Amino acid sequence: MLENIARYLLLHDIKSYVCGGTARDLKLSRTIMSYDFAVVSNMQELQAKFKNKIKHSDPFLTYVTIMYKGLYINLYPLKKVTLDNTYYKFEYTTSLKEDSNSRDFTINALYFDPLKNKWYDYHNGKKDIENKLIRFVGNPYNRILESKIRILRGPVLAGVLGTGWKLEHKTHEAIKDYRLKLALTHSTQVYREVNKIFTRVEIPSKVFNILRSTKVLDDFFPELLLCVGIEQTNKRKNLDVYQHLMYAIDSVKLSHPRCKIIRTTALLHDIGKPQCMTYNTKNEIHFYGHEKASSFLAERILFKWGFKKDFIRQITSLINLHLFDASRRLSSAAVRRLINRASPENIHNLIDLRIADRYGTGRPGISMDKEEYLRDRINKELENISPNDFKLVLPNDQIISMIKDTTDNPDAALPYIRQYLKNK
Repeated sequence: MLENIARYLLLHDIKSYVCGGTARDLKLSRTIMSYDFAVVSNMQELQAKFKNKIKHSDPFLTYVTIMYKGLYINLYPLKKVTLDNTYYKFEYTTSLKEDSNSRDFTINALYFDPLKNKWYDYHNGKKDIENKLIRFVGNPYNRILESKIRILRGPVLAGVLGTGWKLEHKTHEAIKDYRLKLALTHSTQVYREVNKIFTRVEIPSKVFNILRSTKVLDDFFPELLLCVGIEQTNKRKNLDVYQHLMYAIDSVKLSHPRCKIIRTTALLHDIGKPQCMTYNTKNEIHFYGHEKASSFLAERILFKWGFKKDFIRQITSLINLHLFDASRRLSSAAVRRLINRASPENIHNLIDLRIADRYGTGRPGISMDKEEYLRDRINKELENISPNDFKLVLPNDQIISMIKDTTDNPDAALPYIRQYLKNK
């Protein structure tokens, strides 16, 4: 497919190279998540030649997305970047090397010509791939000044690439030194990176541990840092709230059909415990009302990270309910009340959150029989719900993701779909 895309672009007199994450994943023999091509062109030429194919045009004039044989292809004109008193400036170029100098990491600064089957590596990216190192191209501080979101992207990329990958020392220290500059990034950029933790990282705790070691956590997610050192009852000995949350989120596998929802809730369900910590006369620790505090904080955190309101509402609802009674002694009426409180479409998310919470205790071989027994009872009750009484509630972002390939303007189509679902 890469060769076909390159030939298609050449038919329009545009020379292209596979670049960025696409080239990196190709070299690593990983599944290609997006089709990124560096092109010897400029935005004006691309917009003119592909005016009927363009699906998105970056307002900052750095790339366009076109449709080719049902695939979204991102075209990035080669550019030369300079800093003017820390302000980002660029001009178009025909030089691959000049373009590579402004790439974020060496492993993302590889280029591949599929027509010649030739690689271009100006910054020893192949060597860093062999050593599983994430290293800024050139001066790490300049790379951060060019795009502050790279402070977050580096740790997230280490998590996405998985076992053995780590930040190179100078990269780690530059992120640590410039961590406060992350506050200057837009929530849309933050969302893209945080969303990868919930949807593409096999072991999310790896990302948070790197954010902790670089001190990015101090200001980006201080609520999580407050959980360090706070021990709990009913957990493995010497397991603090931070470790509990890490065990919980790691227990939710990427293969889970609702991975994003469960991981997000698992991360935040106890985030309010430090604010609710008390001791009784026996010096036993308690966290009364922590579900309400956690729900309140989760709403603020997710909004700051750029998540949609519908998604946030679903997460806070689950957090508010996560202390539900899962006893085998529950009456059928009590099970029905639990379904009504959570909603039929959200009840299994609540059960899965409880399972993640229990795995978060760190106790090996912990049984989930009680939770699965309750799930069976819930399913029996759901079978008795009349189809006429059942309403499927879909968040806006989920509807948009379902229709984005069938319409050029999913945002405009959304209210009509909402009205249709309401009338069903």
